[in-house]
Amino acid sequence: MSNLVPCREHVKPSVTVIITIMGQRSLMPTNPALQQRGITDSFLFRACMEADETLTHVLLQCRGVKEQRAAYLGSPASLPEALGDLGGLLSFWSELGWLE
Repeated sequence: MSNLVPCREHVKPSVTVIITIMGQRSLMPTNPALQQRGITDSFLFRACMEADETLTHVLLQCRGVKEQRAAYLGSPASLPEALGDLGGLLSFWSELGWLE
């Protein structure tokens, strides 16, 4: 038996699903993914235009979506915490237009 099996038992299924989705960058319309497709010429997050549109920036740092993030996710201190609320995460992404 693999050493990873016991660790998986302690990870919420929603976190595993979200990490898998985010690992497939082409599935999420972030600016880096759109730039790879030739749709945009900027990595900057459209809500703030201050930093690259990364998972960490959007879910934890961006002041441009602070109110929406708080409404759907509270104030997560880490990516696993932010990714742990699948319903809130999907609502937040919908608000950003990522699920259109």
